[in-house]
Amino acid sequence: MGLFSKSKKDKGPAQPRNELLQQLLSLDEKGPFTIQPGIDTDIVVTNEVVNKSWATGKKKVSYQARILLQDNDHTAYFWEMLQESSSGLQFKVGFEKTRISGKEVFSSRSEKIYGPDGEKVLDYQFDYGSLREAFKEIIEAAGWDFKLVILKGKTERK
Repeated sequence: MGLFSKSKKDKGPAQPRNELLQQLLSLDEKGPFTIQPGIDTDIVVTNEVVNKSWATGKKKVSYQARILLQDNDHTAYFWEMLQESSSGLQFKVGFEKTRISGKEVFSSRSEKIYGPDGEKVLDYQFDYGSLREAFKEIIEAAGWDFKLVILKGKTERK
């Protein structure tokens, strides 16, 4: 083993796929997001973070994730996307904190939007890196490998 090599920990036997799937689906009761069985994947996570219109504009921010559990090698493939659109006249104050590690992006954002009259029309915070980390922790505790993928197709059942 080289100086910078990591040894694989002996995780013991992996939790059965159906048990892990039920454990992940039960998280639906614990947050503002929706976790449901997917049609072409095992789990679909959605969260409409913001969907607000006001007299001079609108803003929508939505989060989506997919998880595919491969039983043959006990690997959970995870894909996620944050989609944002806005239009109109608005003044915003906010910050976004982003950290990138390999393929993983850890980002939290806080934003306040004001209309032309100076009245606050929107105030939200969202941290999608912590959501991914919660799934990763449960998956790895079940003895499965967690693999973040960039392409949505990698989470489709073939």
